[in-house]
Amino acid sequence: MDQDTKEFLHSLEQENGGKIIFKTYAVLIGFTNEKNINLGGLLYIINDTLYFEDFEKQGGLFSLIPLKKTRSYKKYKTSIDINSIKTFFSVKIASAKAVVGGKKSESQLRPVNGLKKKLFQTAVYLSRTGKPGLLLEVIDDNTFMDAITKELQ
Repeated sequence: MDQDTKEFLHSLEQENGGKIIFKTYAVLIGFTNEKNINLGGLLYIINDTLYFEDFEKQGGLFSLIPLKKTRSYKKYKTSIDINSIKTFFSVKIASAKAVVGGKKSESQLRPVNGLKKKLFQTAVYLSRTGKPGLLLEVIDDNTFMDAITKELQ
C-alpha cells in the first residue's frame, strides 16, 4: 500500500472516530425506496457503522485534452448503523437494479446461492427495520457478509 493510500485511510479513521475493520471497493446500486444511485466508491466499517463514499472520477487518456466541464462533482457519502440490519443475502444484480428502478418490490428479492451464485452476477441486499434497504455490488460478497455477521455478534 502506498503512502497516499495509508494517509487517506488514516484520515477516514480520524474523521469517523475509529479503526477501519473492513474495506472494499463497491458499487452502491441504490436503495429499496426506488432511489437509484449507481456510484462506485469505498465501502468500509468503523465502530459498528457501514460507510460508503464515492470519489471524483479521474479522466483517462482523454483527460489530457481540456474539455468544458458540464457538471461539477458533488461527493456522495452515506452510512448506516450495522445494528439496524435485519437480514442480508446475495441477489441477482438484475433483480437489484429492478428494485431501485421501481420495476420490482423489495419483497420480490430472493437469495441466490450455490451454482446460481456462480452463474449470475450478484449484489448484496441489506434489509433494515423501518428504513429503505441497500443494494451493493461488492468484489467479494462472502467476505463482506462475514464482516457484517461478525459485527452483529
